[in-house]
Amino acid sequence: MAQTIGRAYRHGDGIIIKTTAPPMDNLSDEVTVIWHDKRSISPEQRRKAWALIGEIARHCGYLSQSDKRQMHQELKAKFLAQMRDVEEPVEMFSLRDTDMTTAREYITFLVEICIEFDVPTKEPLWQMAEDVEAYVYQCAIHGVCAVCRRHAGMHHVDAVGMGRNRRRIGHVGLMGISLCWGVRGHHFEAHQLGDAAFMDKYLLAPIEITKEIAIIYKLRAEADEELLQALAEHEAGETDEGTGLPELP
Repeated sequence: MAQTIGRAYRHGDGIIIKTTAPPMDNLSDEVTVIWHDKRSISPEQRRKAWALIGEIARHCGYLSQSDKRQMHQELKAKFLAQMRDVEEPVEMFSLRDTDMTTAREYITFLVEICIEFDVPTKEPLWQMAEDVEAYVYQCAIHGVCAVCRRHAGMHHVDAVGMGRNRRRIGHVGLMGISLCWGVRGHHFEAHQLGDAAFMDKYLLAPIEITKEIAIIYKLRAEADEELLQALAEHEAGETDEGTGLPELP
C-alpha cells in the first residue's frame, strides 16, 4: 500500500482529489480516502486524554505534575512513531489545539496502553473510549471483559442456533464481545438484558470474530466438513423426509 497527501475540491455534486502518484508499478485505480475532522479538540476529549495520561503516569510511579507532563511527552513520541507505520501519519501536536481526529486517535492509543499493561483507571475505560470497536477489539485480544476488564470469555452476539454444536461450527465471521463469566458476570447480564439493551447500557458494540480471536479463545475457526455438508443440504432443500430440516451434528 502506498500513501500520498493531496487536497479535495468540490466539483458539482462530487469531489475531485488531486495528489501525486507514488513511484510504484501495478497501482490499483481504487483508493481509500480518510477525512480529517478539522474542528479543534473538544474539552471532553482534552479531559479524557489528560485523565488517561495521569492514570498511566501513576501506574508507572510518576506522581508529580512535571512527571505527568514528562509521561505525556513519552507517550506522544510512542504514538507518533506508531502512527508513522500506518496509513495516516500524524504530525507533532498539542492537546491545547490539535484537531478532533488526532485527539480521537491519541485517546484510542492511550486506552489501548491501559488495556495492554492493565493500568487501573478511576473511570471505566468503556466510558473513556472514543473508538468503541477498537476498544472492544483490544479487550478481546487481551482476554479481558469489555466492561470491567476481568478475565473474560467470548460472548456470541450471533445466535448459534438450536441443534448446532458450538465445538463444530466455524466462529470466524460471527459477532461477539469478550465478557466476564459467573452468576454476577457481564456475560450473564448480557443474557438477562438481551444483547441490544446490554450494548446500549455500556455504550459498546460487538466485533467480528477474527482467526486471531478464535485462536485466543480456543474456538474452531472453520466448521467441519460434516456440518458444512448438512448446512449445504439444508440450503438446497435436501431434507430428510418428514423432518423439514436435516439433523445437524
